[in-house]
Amino acid sequence: MVHSSNTNGSEEDAIIITLLRKNLQTQESIEKDLQTFEHQLAEAIETQDAGEFDGDELGSEEIALFMYGPDADQLYAAVEPILRKSPLANGAQITLQYGAPGGKERVIHLQNRNPGPA
Repeated sequence: MVHSSNTNGSEEDAIIITLLRKNLQTQESIEKDLQTFEHQLAEAIETQDAGEFDGDELGSEEIALFMYGPDADQLYAAVEPILRKSPLANGAQITLQYGAPGGKERVIHLQNRNPGPA
């Protein structure tokens, strides 16, 4: 795969997943469900040796999750099955960022048709 911004190997690709906070109705679900979801993502990334889960940023309406690795497509392949089955990811925006911020990006809008348990 060719990444236009990642030519010297010093820059990492990233995935930023923007979740709708309305999918987490209570403070308890934010603490419990989001923590479980993040653990599942981190485990999938580690199992696939695709990079690392770097954490979250909680906003009033959205929650951003950050992942980094050498290949954004490989990162997405590692986490996509979890995103597709989790109700937390319904309506999420996934931004695959190739190289440095401001470079090439691909945006995916996720709509789960039959979300199951997280």
